[in-house]
Amino acid sequence: MIERILRRPWAPPLLLALAGLLVFGPHAPAAGLHLDDHAFHRLFTLGTPAQVWSEFLSYVPGRNLYILYFSAMYRLFGPAPLGLHLFGLALDLLNGLLVYGLLRRLKAPAGWPLAAAGLFLVWPNHAETHFWTSAVAMNLLSTTSLLLTFHLALAGAARPWLRVLGTLLLYASAFFNYDQVFFMWIPLLFMTWKLAPEAGWRRAHAAAFAAVSLLMGASHALMRVYCPVSSGGRPVVRLAGLLHEAWTSVKACLLPMHKLPVWDCLQSWAGGPVPTVALLLVLSGLWLSAVALRWDDEPPAGAPALGAWAAFGALWTFFAYLPNYFWFISPRHNYLPSVGFILLLCCAATALARMRRGLRVPLAALAFLLFGLGASSGIGEGCGWARSWRLFRRFQAEAPRLVPPETDNLFLLGAPSTLFRAPAFLQPEEHVLLFALATGNGRGHGDTHLCPTRTGAFFLNQADLFGPENFFWRPLRGLRALRYRPEDGGFSCVGALELRLPGGGTQPLRLDAARACPGTQAVETPLWLESARRTSGGGKPLLSADDGAELLEARLERTPGDAARLVLLWRARTRISVDFAATAVILDASGRELWSPVQPESRARRSAHGRVWPLFDDLLPPSTWKPGETVREQYLLEVPRSPGPLQLRLTLFERRDGAAWMKLSQHTLPLEER
Repeated sequence: MIERILRRPWAPPLLLALAGLLVFGPHAPAAGLHLDDHAFHRLFTLGTPAQVWSEFLSYVPGRNLYILYFSAMYRLFGPAPLGLHLFGLALDLLNGLLVYGLLRRLKAPAGWPLAAAGLFLVWPNHAETHFWTSAVAMNLLSTTSLLLTFHLALAGAARPWLRVLGTLLLYASAFFNYDQVFFMWIPLLFMTWKLAPEAGWRRAHAAAFAAVSLLMGASHALMRVYCPVSSGGRPVVRLAGLLHEAWTSVKACLLPMHKLPVWDCLQSWAGGPVPTVALLLVLSGLWLSAVALRWDDEPPAGAPALGAWAAFGALWTFFAYLPNYFWFISPRHNYLPSVGFILLLCCAATALARMRRGLRVPLAALAFLLFGLGASSGIGEGCGWARSWRLFRRFQAEAPRLVPPETDNLFLLGAPSTLFRAPAFLQPEEHVLLFALATGNGRGHGDTHLCPTRTGAFFLNQADLFGPENFFWRPLRGLRALRYRPEDGGFSCVGALELRLPGGGTQPLRLDAARACPGTQAVETPLWLESARRTSGGGKPLLSADDGAELLEARLERTPGDAARLVLLWRARTRISVDFAATAVILDASGRELWSPVQPESRARRSAHGRVWPLFDDLLPPSTWKPGETVREQYLLEVPRSPGPLQLRLTLFERRDGAAWMKLSQHTLPLEER
């Protein structure tokens, strides 16, 4: 009886909508603003029309329409996250229904439309699209436009040129919104050629569509490379990076779940995890009864061959991922390609079921498991995003009471970077944007981790986001720091740092707000300037820097254990008027790195992010260095012992605008070891 009901035309779409509402509906309203959302939120709520237009012109070139779409979302639904997330949930459900309808129109084998659409809806490798506001316009809306493009390409044969024009306009609305659509005209043409030749796309229509798509691609590439302003960065084509991202995409498809859902997070309805799991079992059973036992049904008359479907799925997966091989891949980038990958799974299941009828039950069990785990993972992810938003709201409420609203140099220490696989304070400057939204202060700088010196701190030098040669420095004067209290999820003001130095020592560092903030926070420091003093000395320089300084001596003095002192002897060739810093890499005889300036954030946090720790002499201001004067610096660090001669690679920087540093030159020289 259940199967008879589910064969009704209205039943599968209703089941898909019910699945989406049960899995994502409860947590979508609770999720707030995360990652890039804060900057866009500030732009669209506090920015002027001129500022929005300027962002449109300077946003990642070639996908500028995203700014207009996002601006329209704010005008339609307001600045509150609730309306934005509900709109995203509606697009999520619509995309699942569009996948279902597309497979029905293409005469896919029985069971495929609901199976593929259901798995696409809950596939656990693209959870960001369900709960991240910025992904609504970028990933969800571009996928909606693309799926509508595929549907329009299958429309009736009347006025074919008008249909081609409409298809191009829809494709352009997705193409200039998000670059992941860059090559999707190729699977679309394959669809009209092999899966639906009766759609009426003659050779001239296909050639016109391909030609205009190539022109759009060329214009996008030219804008991306040659546009004078790009606030979102530009792609860098590197073979090693391309192979890494390709392997990342393969792993994301084959292993979408790295961990089972946390029991505590399997709750979206009142009563805790138990009723939620019961609902999932019922939902999975209904879905299974509709699709899982029909893999080996005979295809309808005129249906494409299984090989054509496999080729279509492979083309979809590869070309939806390909643009990100030259950029980067995050969970939201798995959303569009997962349609093609799930089609490949359907092809494999159908081929196996047709080969051996006895495989129907194991395939049914596997389908039940995939759907149930995917749905439960979605609920767990939603719980994490909701908790992360509550953490943000608490920070916004407490931070203005702990530090003055005019603070423009704010650090947040010890806060979690993720909560149940959802992002918390993952971006270095996220808390600064939250503070700015709460206080109206648009001048904020800061980080979730600082690299302290005696008179200031380096920040925003996260190597995987900004590169190993991009860092900033602010003096302790005016610096404010807050620490996260894991015991109750609150925040406290910090007035002093306890620096854990290489080799096991400690060093106290009093902040500017020490009297008002009695709290202390421990910070691990892999590099520390022990001393800097004027001295005498001479000889032939090892290097001559563009900023007027010469390096006369570089040696490594060993202490017990792996701790060591890096001693540098500088001489001012001319009067030095600006600060200069360096990043040091110590190499062994074979060129292998023994010590690098890119160090893990903190062993306690187990973060994969790296921080750049520059050599910086803030004890003797360079402006006081006279021509011919010599300064001896001594830095404490930990360097593993290695046989053979050592080398020192120094990259020199100069501070140009009071905060940012500009690279001057790089030198590799012998390092004496004692």
